[in-house]
Amino acid sequence: QKSGTDVLLFGYNYLVKGVDIAIRAAFGLPNVRLNIVAAAKKDELIKAIQADFGKIPEFVKILDPIEDVATYFRGADLFLAPSRQEGAPYAIAEAVYCETTVVASNIPSHSDLPKEFLFESEDHNDLREKMKYAFDHPLSTEIKNKIMKRFSLDEWSSKMIFIFEK
Repeated sequence: QKSGTDVLLFGYNYLVKGVDIAIRAAFGLPNVRLNIVAAAKKDELIKAIQADFGKIPEFVKILDPIEDVATYFRGADLFLAPSRQEGAPYAIAEAVYCETTVVASNIPSHSDLPKEFLFESEDHNDLREKMKYAFDHPLSTEIKNKIMKRFSLDEWSSKMIFIFEK
């Protein structure tokens, strides 16, 4: 592992997005910077972290949202999706498109990822182990292609046509 590892996650909703789980997991990892994009609820995010941990841990950096989100993905060594629930996880597709490895909770909407990159939802120790694994094992081209296909415009169009034809 290199001297510093930048980990990205989107934390606009502290509990739903699993920010607490990610912070607990990162406590056991040396030289990790947990970069959390806060979006519109930055004050709520900061208060929630302080309530759980007493203060913002030194390895946590709160980032403002930016128009060019690819800049964040390309600057990250790992993208986390520790969500407790999720609809359509487009952030995973965005991360993969930007060549960023992903680790996610094993909820149904994350099922495109292989088990090596899925942690048991709610289990920060398992997340820590999956992060360690992912630092040294990027997603394969095959997995990236599978994820990109799932979120392609062609796939979406086919699903919409199917729904409307029913």
